[in-house]
Amino acid sequence: MLSLDLKGRFDSLAYSDHVQRIQALLAELDVKQTYSASPDYPVTVEKTIHGLQTQGIDNAYHQACVLFSVLMGGVRLEQMPAILPVLDRVLHCVQKAIHLGAPKGAYEHIHTVLAGTGSCRQAWLNVEPETNCLHLLSHSLVENPFVQLMCLHQGLPGQMVEHQLHREANCFRTQSGFQHKVFGEHSPQSLIAQVCRNALAEDPRVVSPTALVEHCELGMLTPTGFVATQQLELYDARQVQLDFTQRTFELNAAMQAKVESNWQSAVQPSLLDDSSIRIASPCLNADLQFCAGWQKGAAGFEFRIDAGMHVRMSANALVWEANLQHQGVLVNLGIQLQQDLAIHWSIKETIQTGQLPLGAPLLVRQHDAPLHLLVNPVLCVGKPVLNATELIAGYLGLKLHAQINPETRQLGLFLTLSHSGLMGHWQAIDPLVGWCCGVWELGAELTMAQWDLSNG
Repeated sequence: MLSLDLKGRFDSLAYSDHVQRIQALLAELDVKQTYSASPDYPVTVEKTIHGLQTQGIDNAYHQACVLFSVLMGGVRLEQMPAILPVLDRVLHCVQKAIHLGAPKGAYEHIHTVLAGTGSCRQAWLNVEPETNCLHLLSHSLVENPFVQLMCLHQGLPGQMVEHQLHREANCFRTQSGFQHKVFGEHSPQSLIAQVCRNALAEDPRVVSPTALVEHCELGMLTPTGFVATQQLELYDARQVQLDFTQRTFELNAAMQAKVESNWQSAVQPSLLDDSSIRIASPCLNADLQFCAGWQKGAAGFEFRIDAGMHVRMSANALVWEANLQHQGVLVNLGIQLQQDLAIHWSIKETIQTGQLPLGAPLLVRQHDAPLHLLVNPVLCVGKPVLNATELIAGYLGLKLHAQINPETRQLGLFLTLSHSGLMGHWQAIDPLVGWCCGVWELGAELTMAQWDLSNG
């Protein structure tokens, strides 16, 4: 039975022996007596070992590597990144010391002497000796920049990026918690593809809120844990592509019924008689080239929309017609475009990361064409003479807009046909009353049709 007193004395002796062994080993490596001849050398070693223990670095081999990096390489402990795991902090010191001229052979000797001794208070050897830091550094573990990879739903496009992936890594993991060993058919490419299938929709119209899909690491599984050999960033390379020419658009039966009802039930009751609307089939046609998706720009990734659209509509495609009785005078009314309509929208939009709107339009193009009023009164002796004082009865609106559904994140592209409120400005010359004028309210504002261009 080991008493607390006996355990305390054992710990004290073990710690003292550990400090003396480290001092002796580092003095042996100081061939030119650069640091070991200093009278403060034993105290410096002991204080540094104590400081390393408070940081969680209590392994004898790791402590010796850090101490040699500090004494011979001039590395400063306060510059060691505290957020890194223990082994990464050790590797950071070793690599920096080698860059500053510390001999690699010394680290090989430290590994030969101390690998497997475990922590400073451990009374038995490690079953699995510590991995040689120099072997890990040969894989460029530390300060390796992120490799940015553009990915589709099925993974990396083609084999162009194979040479960018670390070939000797034996483990793959993601920031979100997925981890898998690299072996056989489970290559880095196939594991990345699995991440992409989970993170990216097969339909590119389902837009990622940000370009970055996932942070990943390729690395080595060592007895002391996972050591990253390469940092990967996966970005969404999917592009929404829509392309058609001479596509025709019609108002279906429900749309036509809505338009006719709005015209027949004029704002002023019982104003119109024999009202009808002639709607061509098709009523308009269009050409579209549309591309949208995440792309890399000078200031980072951005959501780009590059599109062009031509819309054509005949002046006779929509004609509102009706008869109207005004002070006993029969008036034939007509409303339509004065001339054929041809619209061209050229679109280039850029939206920065974090600013992509969900539920609100991210693209709007609008064109309003004047609708002309035709007034043909039947002239009668003793009746007022009517004419129109304003040729414009309202406006026909064509709107193109893109919007991301906030629930499904699906990008929709819509073409909307509408008209403003319809009215007729008139004046009458009455032989008895004289001049008078007013307004006929002929129809309320109406969205006539909306077509989802992305759904065919």
